[in-house]
Amino acid sequence: MFAKQVPHWILVWGADDDHLFIHDPWVEDSRDESHVDAASLPIPRTLFDRMARWGRAGLKAAIIVTRSHGDAAG
Repeated sequence: MFAKQVPHWILVWGADDDHLFIHDPWVEDSRDESHVDAASLPIPRTLFDRMARWGRAGLKAAIIVTRSHGDAAG
């Protein structure tokens, strides 16, 4: 998505059959990008699988946040 190959966190907030919808907070000021450019990006699932790995070992990490079903407020 940009010229640098460095690991960083993104937010996957939705999906359909073909895409994951992400917010990527990394913006390139030198390219006049804003946070609007990084919001709601549709990434094909096949491309995301390649993008979500780092290094020769293919390291991956994720934090999964869900709503508690036992939460009285939810």
